[in-house]
Amino acid sequence: MATFVLIPGAGGHAAYWNRLIPELETRGHRAVAVDIEENDPSMDLHGFAAVVEAAMGDDSDVVLSRSHWVDLPRQ
Repeated sequence: MATFVLIPGAGGHAAYWNRLIPELETRGHRAVAVDIEENDPSMDLHGFAAVVEAAMGDDSDVVLSRSHWVDLPRQ
């Protein structure tokens, strides 16, 4: 089955996905919700990507899902 990496939007809290994770897991998927440090001034697009890549681990069948990206830093 797939690994779902669940990425929050503005606010950056993994808890946004608490209802979805058990639903995916009961269907045999792995689900990982990531926290994004919203108040870290050093966090840029590369930092966001590193957080997501770490959540993916070595899995090759990955589905990325995100909510809105209102505050995504631009580079």
